[in-house]
Amino acid sequence: MASSIPSTYKQAAFKEQGGTLTIEEVTLNLPKRDEILVKVEACGVCHSDHFAQTNLMGGGFPLVPGHEIIGRVAAVGEGETVWKEGDRIGGAWHGGHDGTCGPCKKGFFQMCDNGQVNGISRNGGYAEYCLIRREAAVHIPDHVNAAKYAPMLCAGVTVFNSMRKMNIPPGEVVAIQGLGGLGHLALQYANKFGYRVVALSRDSTKEEFARKLGAHEYIDTSKEDPVAVLQKLGGASLIVSTAPVPEIINPLIQGLGVMGKLLILSIVGGIEVHTGMLVGKGKSIWSWPSGHATDSEEAIAFADLHGIDCLVKEFPLEQCNEAFEAMMEGSVRFRAVITMYGNDSSFGVNHRLGVICQAHRAGTGDMEDDIKALPGMIQNFRIPSDLRAREVFRTNENVLIVMLKKSRVRLKVAATSSISTESVSQLGLITNGTPALGDEVVTFPERSVESETASDA
Repeated sequence: MASSIPSTYKQAAFKEQGGTLTIEEVTLNLPKRDEILVKVEACGVCHSDHFAQTNLMGGGFPLVPGHEIIGRVAAVGEGETVWKEGDRIGGAWHGGHDGTCGPCKKGFFQMCDNGQVNGISRNGGYAEYCLIRREAAVHIPDHVNAAKYAPMLCAGVTVFNSMRKMNIPPGEVVAIQGLGGLGHLALQYANKFGYRVVALSRDSTKEEFARKLGAHEYIDTSKEDPVAVLQKLGGASLIVSTAPVPEIINPLIQGLGVMGKLLILSIVGGIEVHTGMLVGKGKSIWSWPSGHATDSEEAIAFADLHGIDCLVKEFPLEQCNEAFEAMMEGSVRFRAVITMYGNDSSFGVNHRLGVICQAHRAGTGDMEDDIKALPGMIQNFRIPSDLRAREVFRTNENVLIVMLKKSRVRLKVAATSSISTESVSQLGLITNGTPALGDEVVTFPERSVESETASDA
């Protein structure tokens, strides 16, 4: 068991139905058999997290929400042979299964009769540490950004897994309704699947953005009849509904071609459908519940290979209520993510890349082996805009990293001939800013995550 594991940690929990999140210091429980203790790097904020607030699925209180979790293995339960300390790991909606029920025997582990859900029936990832069931644990590549890939464990796997299960051949017309957290990922996945992608939205100002994400056609439903346009294209083989707009369902069905499928991924409530619209042309309505661990791994691998970009806004754990409210109100256009980068444990570039807060140098593991890859890896790392000001990091390879927060975030890596943690303050690096020693290896553009996301949109 790693000696660096603390006895307590911070978590954000709902204490009562309809209440706000309470940040509290709680005792850390070590993993039991078939459990894995995860040191959380980031956790996405999903609309389904309100199930924890309302106790809609009977999780009870107190309850820590969060089912889009990425972190590092801090400790494993007795007898664990696959996972080891330091491995990159994820936890998704699917939080565990019994392996013996009917759905499990057919491989539908996320539909298990006795299944668990992270952040709903068991504590989730709005915390510095959390426990994950081994059968539901997701392997996460070392090089991917935690904040950008955390939503892939729900939003990403949901659109990826559901669309591929529809068995639509490449080249067919596939329409995506909605350009939010699910929709902006669905557009990208659909494009990379080889479909002729049509974006449906009620705002003409989103057309350029939709085309950048991979849409070949754009229909402004406030100005055009989507049924007429889709039928002019031959009818859609698949329409993916990602936004909860009940009144759009019947027009979407009419926009389907022969044997077309309407895939509903958002909960729209009760709707009336005239079955005559379905029977005559063999149309059908489908849905799909996320995925299990292997599905999540495949969704992430596909996204990594094809450069699918999840647009996020980051919040520190201390702003968990703001993140949750922004998600519920829709003021975050795409995905909100709670990050642990600003906490006292360590900076978001993980130990296996050789960087750690100078106050927590113990247990750094494979720093020497991985330090050579550090510059290239940092280039792929998105700096959190809310990083706590002016933290200094170093490795035992005499590479010094100085984080500064002024109006924007700057990262510099300086190779030094000799430096000790005791002399950092004497060098004036904390108070005066830019490193004074060594050659600059990597410089991040002086722009915040928020400004970059806004420009992308």
